Amino acid sequence: MSGLISTMAAMSVEGGSIVQVVPQLPEAVVDVTDLLGLFGGDWMRVRAEVMGINRTNKDGIVATARAHVVVNDRSVREFREYAFRECRNLVKVTAPFVEEVGEEAFNWVYNLRHVYLRPDVVIKPKALICCLSMEVLAASVGFELDTGVKRLGREK
Repeated sequence: MSGLISTMAAMSVEGGSIVQVVPQLPEAVVDVTDLLGLFGGDWMRVRAEVMGINRTNKDGIVATARAHVVVNDRSVREFREYAFRECRNLVKVTAPFVEEVGEEAFNWVYNLRHVYLRPDVVIKPKALICCLSMEVLAASVGFELDTGVKRLGREK
């Protein structure tokens, strides 16, 4: 039982909110060099591949690995809506040729920490809702990640 506990994420309550605690999990790279050939052009199949890494149960509620999706397929121009929604294993994305990130493409990806995209990428509204672990969003110059923190008062 201790082996299972060491490879699964636990949930804890801190300050009234639920925080996912991710222990040292195996790291895996999902290399998307041919989206059409390897995954039939379907982002849901890529998502299923990422979610299935080291999975021993079917609930998908906890992370079982730290996945880095690398998209080197030059024909891939967008992450479609819901592409990685609720993908608990996803911690890093590198996609230098993607031009657009669809609405809710990364929603509820709690463990996503780093996203590397091309400088002129278009990021649709609500593409990154509840990416609570986001540390780096390397994209277009002048793009500001909305963390939800707002200043009160009048602007001058």
